[in-house]
Amino acid sequence: MKKNLRIYKSQSQGFTLVELLIYVALCAFLLVGIVNSMLILTDAYRTVSNARKIERSAITLMDRIIREARRSTGINAGAFDVPNGSVTLEAGSSTSPYITFALQDNRAVVTEDGDTSPLTDSDVIVESMVFSRYPLYNVQFATSSVLLKVDFTLTSGSTSHALTSRSFYGSAILRGSYDFRP
Repeated sequence: MKKNLRIYKSQSQGFTLVELLIYVALCAFLLVGIVNSMLILTDAYRTVSNARKIERSAITLMDRIIREARRSTGINAGAFDVPNGSVTLEAGSSTSPYITFALQDNRAVVTEDGDTSPLTDSDVIVESMVFSRYPLYNVQFATSSVLLKVDFTLTSGSTSHALTSRSFYGSAILRGSYDFRP
């Protein structure tokens, strides 16, 4: 008993030219969309990263200047109301009588006890740092004090990628500069 076995051949011989062109066009369209999305995400990451660097440097710089100004007994010297300003505060300590804040190679630095250390990240550029000094006089209590105001602009990034720039402002009254007599 023999059974008849028949083998059928498939009539399909591959893709037609039209089908192949449609598949290639769909793949190219998807590939362009994926690459574009990756470029947008990379640019957004750079922008957020630069903003973080600026915020971190601004907090460090502003906190140190304001804290030292509030502790100081007076202003010894300074280049006031100029873009590349500096200020030397009387620290009132016998070990380090003066502390200086200035710009050096587009970075904010502090000099204390002859040691100079940076206050901003290496990737952050200080565009300008302006110190202003305002004498204050209270007529009611016959007291005088000094207000120190600082303005600075920080920039991070490169010209070809996500350049980010922000300005910051702060002020402090020198506690040692006033004598309160009720």
